Amino acid sequence: MRLNDKVAIVTGGGIGLGRAYCKALAGEGARVVVADIAHDAAQAVAKEVSGLAVRVDVTSADETAAMAARALEAYGAIDVLVNNAGMYTAIRKRPFTEIPLEEWDQAPCSAARPCSCTT
Repeated sequence: MRLNDKVAIVTGGGIGLGRAYCKALAGEGARVVVADIAHDAAQAVAKEVSGLAVRVDVTSADETAAMAARALEAYGAIDVLVNNAGMYTAIRKRPFTEIPLEEWDQAPCSAARPCSCTT
């Protein structure tokens, strides 16, 4: 196992690609922190991977700092950070040309901001 005893935080880990990242990291031996604004989803994935669920809004510097502190408290280190969280799921599914600019403006900002808050 390539990541044996490494600690990985996956933001947006409760669904979709985030869930897949959590499962893959755990499969390689990592201890996984499943961080998501949807705490119920994070808890479900954490149960699947024997990890730790943390509710976090990654657009909040205070909440991301608390997420990191919780990971350090539980596991003593942070070795891997997967900045996967974004608000793309908040956009109502329809052809791209029909999505108002106001919705697009929200999605990229919230997807890029976690990088500055969590790294």
